[in-house]
Amino acid sequence: MIYRSDDITVDTDVHKLRLLDEVFGKELLAVVYKGGIDGQGDTINENSELLRFLKDKIKQGSEIALHGYSHTDITLKTLPEAIWELIQAKKEIESLLEVKIRYYIPFQHKITQEIIDYLKVIGIETLCDGQDLVQLMKDNQLPNPEFTLYYHWWEVDYNNLVNFIERTR
Repeated sequence: MIYRSDDITVDTDVHKLRLLDEVFGKELLAVVYKGGIDGQGDTINENSELLRFLKDKIKQGSEIALHGYSHTDITLKTLPEAIWELIQAKKEIESLLEVKIRYYIPFQHKITQEIIDYLKVIGIETLCDGQDLVQLMKDNQLPNPEFTLYYHWWEVDYNNLVNFIERTR
């Protein structure tokens, strides 16, 4: 089983990731380069415990996806700004984790056709889950969206799952 864990930022609780890892094993880990969930703060290289965890997960077969330069809506930026941020985040994360990034998961599934097209040119596939695809197409009026559809576990209450794992260890 592979599950998706979004929003891995500099302030991610690695203890919780380790607990979830005991249950799920391989993951698609969506990493944000700079800042926390609020888009503010340091880069992920300031959290050495998180970097060790991610490198271990890569060795075990997990995949790293780009979730953004910061945890913000990229569609609010100009196209050159958006592309610059994606290139910088990809370059920095690949360097830090010694991995090639093949996927991009947009913040709140907000994206434009131009960004999708650019990412495809540089070899990055855009992922969106099936639930949000219809709304994404309506919101952004994407003429030819090229997404890989997948499902993720986020419907499960994250904190209840972590509490359950801790109680049953």
